[in-house]
Amino acid sequence: MSKAQRKVEPWTNSEGQVINPGDKVVFFTRCTGYTSAHIGKYLGFTDNYSKRVQIAIPSTRIVSYLKGTDTRFSWKYHYVPGKPIPEMDYRDESYVRISTLNDNKVYLYEGLTVEKLVDLV
Repeated sequence: MSKAQRKVEPWTNSEGQVINPGDKVVFFTRCTGYTSAHIGKYLGFTDNYSKRVQIAIPSTRIVSYLKGTDTRFSWKYHYVPGKPIPEMDYRDESYVRISTLNDNKVYLYEGLTVEKLVDLV
């Protein structure tokens, strides 16, 4: 099975807004009965069987390092059964994750008001 290729092209959403690659956007996701609004950057869309928008989302995560070093902690390499777990430092690290939206609910961030946001959900 081949990986979906991203087309870096403008997208026209259900409201008629033309969203260009690199535009700051608001998008919605659904999971187990919950709807969430997020802010990200429009990247393009995939076009395998159906067109699906892809968004870059800036995020942070907590990463474990061996105490006093810049070596990331790995359970595979640094844990030995029967011995104490090494001391660790925890740091917040920024990263960007890419999400492919199933329902393509993506809207331009500029000019979006609270009232309009409520209507879109």
